[in-house]
Amino acid sequence: MARVKAADEFKVGEILDPQGNTNMVGQVKIREITGNTLKFTDSVGTDFSGMARSLVRSFVKAGSWKKSDYQKTMKHKNILCTGAGK
Repeated sequence: MARVKAADEFKVGEILDPQGNTNMVGQVKIREITGNTLKFTDSVGTDFSGMARSLVRSFVKAGSWKKSDYQKTMKHKNILCTGAGK
């Protein structure tokens, strides 16, 4: 299997669903990527300082977190797409 470049693995604006396995409410949006740190905003607008890319990758591979369909999420969670509520 071809190896995925780090820059292609996660993108700013991508939506992830931690499925209630964290203190983040609902789905989370990647708001910034600095080095190997992903910074998130949850569905109620709370900013989280960051998590290692490798840890998020492990959560997704294990099935604890899921990558969400962006278009589907846009229709249901407008706050994630517009940043409303800040």
